[in-house]
Amino acid sequence: MRDLLRWLLLLSGVLCISSQKIGVNRLVCGRRKVKSVYLIHNGIDARPGHWPWHAVIYQRANGAEEYKCGGSIIDEDTILTSGHCVTVGSRAISPEQLSIEVGRIRLHERTEYTQTHGVRQVIVHPGLNVRRFKNDIALIKLASNITMTPHVQPVCLWTMDNNQELIVGKNGTVLGFGLTEQDVVSEQLKQASIGVVDTLTCLANDRAAFGTYLTSEMFCGGGRDGVSACNGDSGGGLFLEVEGRWFVRGIVSFIPLRKNTALCDTSKFTAFADVAKYLKWIEQYIDPRVLVFDTDDYEVDYEEKLPLFDLNDCGIKSDTFLADGSHMSYPWFGYAVVGQTTFVKCVVTLVSEWYAVGPASCFENDGNEVRIRFGNYEDLKVRKCFDRNGTMVCADPTQTLQIQRIIIHPRYNDKEFTDNIALVELLTPADITQPNVRPICLPVTKELYSNQTSNLLAISYSALKRSFVDKPTRYVNSSQCIDMYLDVGLRLNLDEKRICGQLAAETTGDCAALKSGAALQELREQRYVLRGFDLFGRDCESTVPTVYNNLYAYLDWMLYNMRFNEVDLDAKDSSLEAKWAIRQKEHEKLLLFDMSTCGIIKMAQRVSSVVTYNPWIGSLEGLENVSTSPPRVLGKVILISERYALAPAQLFSIPQEWRSVILGYHDRVFELSCEIKGCDPPYQKVDIKKVYIHPDFNEQSLHQNNIALIELMEPANTTKPLISPICLPLMQEFRHSTPLELKLATELSESRKVKRLSPANCQAQLIHEGAFLPVQELPVCADDLESDAGMRFSGHTGSALQGS
Repeated sequence: MRDLLRWLLLLSGVLCISSQKIGVNRLVCGRRKVKSVYLIHNGIDARPGHWPWHAVIYQRANGAEEYKCGGSIIDEDTILTSGHCVTVGSRAISPEQLSIEVGRIRLHERTEYTQTHGVRQVIVHPGLNVRRFKNDIALIKLASNITMTPHVQPVCLWTMDNNQELIVGKNGTVLGFGLTEQDVVSEQLKQASIGVVDTLTCLANDRAAFGTYLTSEMFCGGGRDGVSACNGDSGGGLFLEVEGRWFVRGIVSFIPLRKNTALCDTSKFTAFADVAKYLKWIEQYIDPRVLVFDTDDYEVDYEEKLPLFDLNDCGIKSDTFLADGSHMSYPWFGYAVVGQTTFVKCVVTLVSEWYAVGPASCFENDGNEVRIRFGNYEDLKVRKCFDRNGTMVCADPTQTLQIQRIIIHPRYNDKEFTDNIALVELLTPADITQPNVRPICLPVTKELYSNQTSNLLAISYSALKRSFVDKPTRYVNSSQCIDMYLDVGLRLNLDEKRICGQLAAETTGDCAALKSGAALQELREQRYVLRGFDLFGRDCESTVPTVYNNLYAYLDWMLYNMRFNEVDLDAKDSSLEAKWAIRQKEHEKLLLFDMSTCGIIKMAQRVSSVVTYNPWIGSLEGLENVSTSPPRVLGKVILISERYALAPAQLFSIPQEWRSVILGYHDRVFELSCEIKGCDPPYQKVDIKKVYIHPDFNEQSLHQNNIALIELMEPANTTKPLISPICLPLMQEFRHSTPLELKLATELSESRKVKRLSPANCQAQLIHEGAFLPVQELPVCADDLESDAGMRFSGHTGSALQGS
């Protein structure tokens, strides 16, 4: 297990088609379900289902219910309205005196779409001043949940920039049963187009009224031809459409009155309480699932996506073993490994035969090919049986799969690690018929969805049990979690997309944290459901809670990007490996090269960092005089196969009595120590059998044909970890492709990013350095991206320009 822990341990101190409960009981706001082709005219009747978020507030008086105000549905049990609609004097109206109807478009006529709900609580803004319409906003909590239908849905709260200047000139829509032109309450729900105006225009419209009452938490709007909100429209919303979705930005607050009447003056603007200014206050009382942040919402048909998942067998524990004898019960546990090595970058979770999910930070391009391995961290080709505590058990073969697509969340921030999630689409499906490779469940059905935080389990490793285990994790609310991190000097940014959890102190003793990405699971009816994953690899911390991605916040995004794949029966025959095998049969010399192991960067975990090695970089050592001079390094060589290396031809222009190649990690002190104490050195000294200088090489033109092929006296010992050849572009697929990244490997453990220069830029750079070459003689040119100006590649003769 030590080898596993060496790689796995971390060494470090929120408009869809409708608002009904789609698939997993999630609310989608601001979308119309009822289709209609409908233009907004001034004061025109509203159609059924066209404004499904409008609510009607009634107040019981003298034994009868009277129309009071309008409101807007925010979530299943919350109505947004004006503060003056639900208060008498300075006190809130008793909930028993109020009732709410939704789905209503006629004031005194019910339809099959109408729902009636009692009121449980009236929440008035603490700063409300009814006489001055200050902080004129309130929430009504219902005694029963609204049943979302195509005709009854929530509107979205304005979560975008709250700068009022950005909405000036935009047209919105107001709704209500307010007074008509005949000064009578409308029987039919009316809609009107209202344009937002700036504060100065508003003040000029009625300086006495707006100059007295208008605050920075309000804005003004009005329609053409004297169309505006009026008595009875109070509490209703001003709705703006953004990219096909409707948001409530304002709440009808007041309109100046006609002289000597208590009736509205429709020639005046309407004042709206600005919802965006009160978002923080509103958030305390609503379901956060309805809050929309830019790209967080995706139109997903859950019924259409369900066949992607094995809902019958997902989330069932296994009874399997790893090659080192460790017990494993979670067959969805996977590893993102570098190439075909055992170096684990992070943990991923299999969610279907084609898809896994993990941290986006794990899949940023670092020049290494990443593959997904299930069943074991080692690449076990055949079944391996062994004795474990007196019982014969077996480890099943692993599945190491290539990646077809990596979908990084569009809002991922690599500085703050927000939206740190990636969906990995496999090139070929995982074989989920095997006992050690099966998917976990996603909460895509009502049976699998809970939105609870009382049954959370985190995966870790128990050294005592030699087993991967899940440990109960106590949910820690956001404010408490933030405070606990502040206590240790760390500022934590939490939102509804992250949740905190902490193991009980007594369970952290025998607990080995895994790398980032380890699953946070929920057990529902003996099946495991993915709830999130560890973001920082701190599952076993006892001082501060672990921060997990909240999978519920990303479920729509995941399903939106998941597609139905089919196995390409010809894929195997058309793979690069298959083509290479054919090419080797056609050209005998190609048998010198092993494309399955070449070009793999090696990594080693250190206490505070990961060191990257270029195991094909060696040194050319020479002796001017065997008897009198010590050996010295002449330059770099690049190992291309077990028997051959490349180097600049100019290195062999200097007379030397003896030359050799040093591969792997080597320094003089280490060499001397090995000679005295005896050790298996991590390097190899190889004599040179023959050097083949390019026939057109000319010492006077080092930029042309400056290459030599070195034949080694004995094969390179590639069993040593830091000795391995680089790949050559021996296939057209490699020669005609553009590398994702270019690096200059200057030492065994040093490389830096470079950019390739065009011929014109190359020539200009050379002229600047005092050299001139005809275009036809220009070599491949690259410029350093990482070093300071003036510190170019001098001193690195023979370094490898390598692409990935």
